Amino acid sequence: MTGPVVVGVGSNIDPEHHVATALEELRARGLELEVSPWYRSPAIGLREGAGDFINLAVLFAWSRPVADLKALLRRVEEAHGRTRLPSGRWISRTLDLDLLVARNLIDPALKLPHPDLGRFAHVAVPVADLIGSHTHPQLGCTYAQLAARLDASALKRIEVAL
Repeated sequence: MTGPVVVGVGSNIDPEHHVATALEELRARGLELEVSPWYRSPAIGLREGAGDFINLAVLFAWSRPVADLKALLRRVEEAHGRTRLPSGRWISRTLDLDLLVARNLIDPALKLPHPDLGRFAHVAVPVADLIGSHTHPQLGCTYAQLAARLDASALKRIEVAL
């Protein structure tokens, strides 16, 4: 696969540190990142008192197999101490890197486009910031239209000095 990809970035454990260093690590691998605005939102599905999440998206060109990108993202997450539960339950995390869009690729096994794009504003809004005029290959609407359908009232755009 050759073309642009969009990766969602999130953290609610020391998020400014983990997100900033993850972006540095991706750039150090030669990726030229276009970064969406950063958003703060309450943790969904976590216990009371779990820290707010920082969420954003990054756009970059990728010319190798999608599996290579997913492996890279997992290595970066693990370098940040990412913990995963086998049950798939949601937990606080140091870093979450999800491949959300890979050109117009539709692959349910790879979760592409990522199903959370149609479920959560904290996923859809940063993607719309980057590729809002592009059409979701399954839903037939633009990413901006998709984001506008979701309740973004809990999202707060924040300024981050890096």
